Amino acid sequence: MAFVADASMVAARLMPDEQAPERDALLDFLRESPALVPDLLRHENRSLFLAP
Repeated sequence: MAFVADASMVAARLMPDEQAPERDALLDFLRESPALVPDLLRHENRSLFLAP
């Protein structure tokens, strides 16, 4: 089963204040299953880190 990752998932992985046990369980799931990302992911991630 494919999973669609979005910017909130990237933020949860990279930002310490967004970490949660659910995130860790999801990352474990993704080690075994494929993930898809939308074309806008690059732009959404850029706004996460460039926003004031």
